[in-house]
Amino acid sequence: MSRFIEPYAGPPGENIALQPLEYAESVPGKKYWSEFLRAMNVWLRLPAQSIKYMDTIFAHLCASSVMLDDIQDGSDLRRGQPATHILYGESQTTNSALYGIVKALSLAASTDGKHSQILLESLSDSIRGQALEVHWRYHARCPSNMEYINMVDCKTGSFFRCALRLLEAEAGTKAIPELHHLVTLLGRYFQVYNDYRNLSDDKYIATKGFCEDLSEGKFSLPLIHTLTHSPATTAIYQLMFTRRNGLPLTDQHKSFILSKMKSAGSLQYVADILTNLNDELLSHLDVVEVKLGKNSLLRAMIIAVRM
Repeated sequence: MSRFIEPYAGPPGENIALQPLEYAESVPGKKYWSEFLRAMNVWLRLPAQSIKYMDTIFAHLCASSVMLDDIQDGSDLRRGQPATHILYGESQTTNSALYGIVKALSLAASTDGKHSQILLESLSDSIRGQALEVHWRYHARCPSNMEYINMVDCKTGSFFRCALRLLEAEAGTKAIPELHHLVTLLGRYFQVYNDYRNLSDDKYIATKGFCEDLSEGKFSLPLIHTLTHSPATTAIYQLMFTRRNGLPLTDQHKSFILSKMKSAGSLQYVADILTNLNDELLSHLDVVEVKLGKNSLLRAMIIAVRM
C-alpha cells in the first residue's frame, strides 16, 4: 500500500519510447537533408555547431514523418528494410513518432523561440498536406493537378521551407524571394521524382516494392494523368478502389494498371515535367547565384537527380 502513496518519482527512462525512432533514423538514405542544409549554408555561413543542431532536428522530424506515413500508407518496406511499424507494431511506432516530434520541438525551444514557431507552422502545413492525400485515397477522389501541387507544397515543400527558415532565423537574416521560390520548386521536384521512380525505377522498386504507390491507393501524378486521359479509367478504379474489399492488389493487377499508364503516355508526361522542372531549378539557381554567389553543392544536388 505504501507504494501507492509515495510522491511522484519522475518519468521512466526514454529508452522504450526512443527505440522505434532510433531504428527509423538508422535506415540508410536519409542524408539528403544534411546535404541540403549544408548547401543552403554556403550562402548563410552559419557555424558548424548550428548545422549540427539542425541536423538533429531534421533527423527527428523526418524519421517521425516517415514512420507515420508508412503506417497510413500500409508500407512494408522503407529503403529496402522493414518499415518501423512492421518491427515494432503500429501503436509503439506512432507513440515513438510523436515523441520524435516532441524532441524536435524541445530542441527548437532551446533557442529564443523563433525556431519553435517555424517548426509548428511547418508541421501544420505538412499535416494538412498529408490530410489531403489520405482524404483523396479514402474517398477514391482523383485530385486535379492544381490540388496535387497544393498538397505537395504542404506535405513535402513544408520541410524544404522549414530548413531555409530555420537557417534564416539562426543567421538573423532574410533570404531573397528568388531563393524561397527555388526551395518551393525543389519540394515539387522531389515529390514528382519519387512518384515517377516508384513506377519505373528498378532500384527504387527493390527498396519499396513493385509499384507500391498503386498498392497504397495513392493518387500520384502519373495516376492522376492516367485517370484523366485513359479509356481504361473505370477498370482502374474498379481494381484500385471498388473491388478490393481489403485485399491487396496483386502484381498482375499492378502490371495491368502500369500498362494502361504507359498507353496513356502518363509516364512520359511526368518524365517531361521532371525534365522541365530540373531546367527551371537550374535557371532559378543561376538567378540566385548572381545575387548570393556560386553554390556548387546545390547545383550538384540538382544535377544528380536529373532525368
